[in-house]
Amino acid sequence: MYLAEARPSLASLLLFAPLMHAPQRAPASARIRDPFSMVRCGSDIAKALVGRPFPNGSSKAVESVHADIGLHDVGGSIVNDSLFLGGWSMCGREYHLLISDDKITAVLAFPTHSRRHPGIFGTCTVRGKALKDGVLAVLDNPAPRAEGQPPYSPEDTTSLSATAAWRIDEKNRQFRKLPATTVRCPRGQIFTIDGGV
Repeated sequence: MYLAEARPSLASLLLFAPLMHAPQRAPASARIRDPFSMVRCGSDIAKALVGRPFPNGSSKAVESVHADIGLHDVGGSIVNDSLFLGGWSMCGREYHLLISDDKITAVLAFPTHSRRHPGIFGTCTVRGKALKDGVLAVLDNPAPRAEGQPPYSPEDTTSLSATAAWRIDEKNRQFRKLPATTVRCPRGQIFTIDGGV
């Protein structure tokens, strides 16, 4: 449902759309292969998921098994050839997962986002310098487009300040918190659900 490019050089980046990533693996215990079976609302969700294999099958099939935690795929994007960023809603919150070699390496509880405070994933600057790594952030958009208006174009370079931001550490496959007041990102990278393309 969201996403702009992580880096201009990665033309193959996908727009966030419902996750269709389906790793191939031999049959094994469904409980071991399904990390969401370990999630309990009110518990440490990151701890339950990190290090576990990512489930095989379509997102709809995975969601249907976990209606008890309100599991819903909100989209994903390729970060690089061996790293995937997937968004899932569960237990009333949105979480972003880094997945490498079909294993969850990091989990981030992502803040609430909207047209007024949109979520983005893409290229941003810190203290005016472009970061090489992709950034996942929530921005301050003081003049959001109303629902029904055309979405922001991916070429829209209007810079907005961040209210929360994380760098994707590709080498270590982790989220690294950034000082939000130093981060600015182009409006053209806003998630589709928040008014982007």
